[in-house]
Amino acid sequence: MKKIIVIVFMSLLLLNVSACTVDQDQEERTMRISVKSEQYEIIYELNDSTVAEQLYEQLPLTTEVEPFSNNEMTFYPEELDVTDAPLSDGEPGSLSYYEPWGDVVMLYAPCTPNSSLYELGEAVSGAEYIESLSGIITVSAAEEKADKTQQKKRSSSSFHDSQTIRKQLANGLTVIDMQQNF
Repeated sequence: MKKIIVIVFMSLLLLNVSACTVDQDQEERTMRISVKSEQYEIIYELNDSTVAEQLYEQLPLTTEVEPFSNNEMTFYPEELDVTDAPLSDGEPGSLSYYEPWGDVVMLYAPCTPNSSLYELGEAVSGAEYIESLSGIITVSAAEEKADKTQQKKRSSSSFHDSQTIRKQLANGLTVIDMQQNF
């Protein structure tokens, strides 16, 4: 009976260690993009929608940024499919896609939401510079050296921890088996 309880406990512990590794993989999939002009950089974190993934797959882009109305700057990627894409709330700092014109919209002031404006993500730094963008911009995957270093350390640490736990579990089961034999 003890052996069954120990095996169940050890199995649950191993599942917990495996779950930690899955969480780290999901963290590494966060899509961040950089929108750079000569003077400014805005970093956006994209949501997990298909339309955001399509934009990310087109990077890097070098294109002209254009002002529109009194609340947004726009640029034109290749056409994106908005099937199942979430609608944008039109808040400042949001990155959206206006499907009828095929432009990506960087909002620096509120916009009235509508059924053709789809959310891609939101600014996580530099939102105050959106209104100041002009000329040619480069849109690329954002490099976050500090975060990558931390992720590698966590990943390495988690791997080491899970290996240590597995060894301890194996040794523990051997000790339990040996104790039951005496």
